[in-house]
Amino acid sequence: MNDDRISQVFGNLQELEKRVEHCKKILSRKRKYEPNLTLMLRQQEQILVKMRRTANKLQLENASEDWQNFYRSLNVFNGLRAIVQPEILQTFSELSINKAEVRA
Repeated sequence: MNDDRISQVFGNLQELEKRVEHCKKILSRKRKYEPNLTLMLRQQEQILVKMRRTANKLQLENASEDWQNFYRSLNVFNGLRAIVQPEILQTFSELSINKAEVRA
């Protein structure tokens, strides 16, 4: 019934995970960077782990047709995404802008 929503949840999650991985790659090439960037990326990864667990739980709740918990979990996922997505996009943007300096 909610297969489209599940696909969207996992698509959103994969996009955020890819951006965090890209940020880590850029950061690993930098010689100098703010120490808080590493901490921020770790925190973002921790939230993504919780989002992954929630997404997996959504699949199970969908399969068992547990709609009350399904929609609760969907709200939890969307809340976590609303918290972490702007931070990940900002980190990605800041690192990407300075990408040319990384290769120097």
